[in-house]
Amino acid sequence: MKKLKQKDSLTTQAYEEIRKAILNRELEPGEKLNETLLAEKLDVSRTVVQKALMRLLQEGLVDKSSKYTQAKVREYSEKDIINIWELRIILEGFAAQKAAEIRSQKDVEAMYDFFNEFMENKGMLKNMGLYQKRDRKFHSYIINMSKNNLLKEILERFNIQINSFDLGIFREPELTIVDHLEIIERIKNQEGELARKAMVKHLNKSFENIKEEIIESNDLSTKTG
Repeated sequence: MKKLKQKDSLTTQAYEEIRKAILNRELEPGEKLNETLLAEKLDVSRTVVQKALMRLLQEGLVDKSSKYTQAKVREYSEKDIINIWELRIILEGFAAQKAAEIRSQKDVEAMYDFFNEFMENKGMLKNMGLYQKRDRKFHSYIINMSKNNLLKEILERFNIQINSFDLGIFREPELTIVDHLEIIERIKNQEGELARKAMVKHLNKSFENIKEEIIESNDLSTKTG
């Protein structure tokens, strides 16, 4: 984490830096958050850090059992992961449907732009880091296209939590790019219900992989426990 500058609210800057450290796994799930140490790293007061941690607590990225205990990075249970994904599938499917109804030509071009270089050069699909960034931007763009601020707020929170699981890309880019292109085509053609179904199908495939990972992890724990 870097020291903060007096440009925006120090609390907001501290919140953003700590949140980024959590999402990047610089701060691990379950890790205790020492307010004094964080204040020194960010070159701010403990009061600023406390306010930043309160925002993260409200967002669900930090846990604190009482005002007397030390905050820690939230650990998500398998049930948490499953519940969040079930909701994400429903809500993001709705976002795709709304996006199809009100999309502009500029929106269609922007969605294709996320993946054009991967389509033109299949070798780029091996760049997992870049593809993952485009994947997330693509989904965020569709959420913004829905023009539903409440939906956006809810889904942004879910995506923040999903990112914190650090599960990476759940299926190979060669497979997911086909799904992405189908979603874009449905939105382009303003086929709302088909856009919803394409998004739900796409997310369900990744969700099935996550559930399989959980089952395999539990089986391994049972054998080695």
